Amino acid sequence: MSSLVSQQSLDVLSWDEPALEKDALFDIDTPGRRRRAHEADCDITNSSELRWAQFCEWLCCICVVTFDLERGQSIEEIFPPTTSLDPSDVRAVCYLAFPDSNSGCMGDHEFTFRVRGHSEISSPFLKARPQKYYFGTVHFRQVADRSNRRGFFQKSVVLLSQEPLVGLYSQMAGVLARAYFDRGVDALEAGCRDICAWPAPARGVPLQLPLLDYVYDVRIPLPGEHYTRPTAALQAEASLCASVSSVNMYTTLKAVRAQLQALWELVLTAEPLVVSSPTPVVCSRAVMVLTSLIAPLQYHGDYRPYFTIHCEDGKVFARRDRDPPQAMLGVTNPVFDKLLGHWPHTLRIGIVAPRRRAGAGPADSPPTPGLLKLGKQGLHTTYRAQLDEDRSYMSSSLKVPHGANVADELAKQDNLLRDKFAELTRAFTIPLEQYVARIMPLKKEISPFKPVPRMAEFNARAFLLSLPDCLPTLNRIRNGNWPALYGRFLKSVNFRGWLRQREREINENLLKLYLQSVADADLQAWAHTAGELRIVDFMVTVRAAMDDARRSPVVSGELLERLQDKLLAVVRLLPEDLRASLAIKQ
Repeated sequence: MSSLVSQQSLDVLSWDEPALEKDALFDIDTPGRRRRAHEADCDITNSSELRWAQFCEWLCCICVVTFDLERGQSIEEIFPPTTSLDPSDVRAVCYLAFPDSNSGCMGDHEFTFRVRGHSEISSPFLKARPQKYYFGTVHFRQVADRSNRRGFFQKSVVLLSQEPLVGLYSQMAGVLARAYFDRGVDALEAGCRDICAWPAPARGVPLQLPLLDYVYDVRIPLPGEHYTRPTAALQAEASLCASVSSVNMYTTLKAVRAQLQALWELVLTAEPLVVSSPTPVVCSRAVMVLTSLIAPLQYHGDYRPYFTIHCEDGKVFARRDRDPPQAMLGVTNPVFDKLLGHWPHTLRIGIVAPRRRAGAGPADSPPTPGLLKLGKQGLHTTYRAQLDEDRSYMSSSLKVPHGANVADELAKQDNLLRDKFAELTRAFTIPLEQYVARIMPLKKEISPFKPVPRMAEFNARAFLLSLPDCLPTLNRIRNGNWPALYGRFLKSVNFRGWLRQREREINENLLKLYLQSVADADLQAWAHTAGELRIVDFMVTVRAAMDDARRSPVVSGELLERLQDKLLAVVRLLPEDLRASLAIKQ
C-alpha cells in the first residue's frame, strides 16, 4: 500500500505531500455510492426504514477503505450514503485505515485512531455538528490474493464516531467487517438498519443493541465511574462496558510493569510521550490505556492512539524550535525515531528482540543497530519517579498463578491494577479538593441581594504553601517528593482541564443555591423598602442568572418557574414606565 514506509526511507525526514494527485488517491464518488445515495435519499424522504438520525446518535459514519495499486487508498463505501467528508478528513481516514510501516500485519487486526476533524457531519434530521476530533475504530484485513497484482488483498472497515466507546465499537467493527468480507455490501446495509433502530445513547443505563446475529447488553459508564471487569462467573450477567476502560490494562502494560509508577507520573503531568510499537494494534491499545491510567482524573492532553507520517499535525509535533506539546502519540514507523527524537520520553512496547538461530555460534554477525534498538522494550527517559514504587505489589501481584483460569485471572489483575492507580490518583486529588473547599464561598454568605457567588481564583503558590499540612497523610500512602510532583502537575494541561471542570461544577451548584435563596426570599416586602434603582439592578442580576441556569443541568424547571412568578410580582410594584423594559414573558 502506498502509505507503507520501508526501512530505506528512514532518512526522509519531512512531511511533504506525496507527489500524487489527491483526487486519484482519495476517491469516495463511486458509481455504487451514487446509486445507494439516491436510494437512501428516497428511503429517508418517503419512509422510516432507515432512520439515519438515530444512526448519527451513535456513529458519524461507516467507511470501507480499500487499496488499489494504481489509485492508492480510496473510500469505496460510506454510510450514511449522503455523508460528505471534508477532503482533509477523507485523506486522514484513508491513511489511518492501514498500517504505516512494513510490520507484516497479515490476517485481521483491530485498532483505534483519533484525528482532528474538519467535517460537519450532518443528516436531513440533524443540524451540522462540527467536531474538533473524531475517533476511528478500524478492522483491517490483509491476506494473500494471487488475483491482485500486488499479491495481497488489503481493505478496512472504519467506524467514525464522536466518542471513544472502544469496548462497543471494537466489537461492532469486527462483526460488521467479517460480515462485509463474507457477504458484501448488503451485510453492511443490514447492519446499518439495525443501528438505525437503536435507542438513543444514555450513560449509566443498560441498553440492548441488536447487530446482525448478535445482541449486545451495553452500559455506557457515568463520567468518572470506576469500571470493574467481570470474571467468567459473572460474565453472563454483566453488560459490555462501552468505554475505553474495557481495554485490559494488565495485558497491555504487563511488559513494562516495573516502570508503571514513572508512567503514571508522566501521564498525570501530561509530559510529551511517544508510544512506539511494531503494529497499530499494540500502540493504539497502549495509548488508550495510558490515558485511563490516571482515572478518575481525565487526561486533557492531545493524544493520538495511532499516528502516521501522513497526519496533518506531523510538522507541529516534529518542530525542534519549541518544546514538544503536551501530547501522547502512538507510532509504528521507525522514521519517528528521528522525527520525534527530541521528545523527552519514549515507551517501546510489544517489541520482541530477535532470537538467535538454532546452532548459531559466535561467528554469526550481530543484529543491525536499528533492529537492536527496536528490541529494547520499556520506557526510555531521563525522568525519575518522584514517588516510591510499590515494589511488593509490582513483583508479586502482577503474576497469573500457574493452572488458574487465565481469563478470570486476567480480569482480576486488570481490576487490581486499575484499583491500585485509582486509589493513588484519588489520594493525589485530596489536597486539591481541600484547597478548593477553602476558596469556596460559605453557604451562609449567599444572599439574594448580593452578587451571584462564584469560586475564588485558584492560587497555585498558596496551594503549594498549604501542602505541608497534607504531607503526613500522603506519605502514609506513598513516600516521595509530593511537592515536586504537584509543582509539575500545576503546570500541565491536565490541571487546567481539572480546574475548568471543578469551577464549572462548583459555580453551577452555587448558582443553584443563589437562585434558591431568591425563590425563598420575601421579594415583595423587600421591594417596598428598596429604591427603584436597586430593584432594576436586582432584576437584571437575577434574569442573567436565570439565563445561565437554563443552560445548566443542575437547576430544575420548577425552580425557574417559581422565580418567574416572583419576578412578575416585583415588576407589578414598579411605575408603568419601568414595567415595559423589565417585562418577563409569562
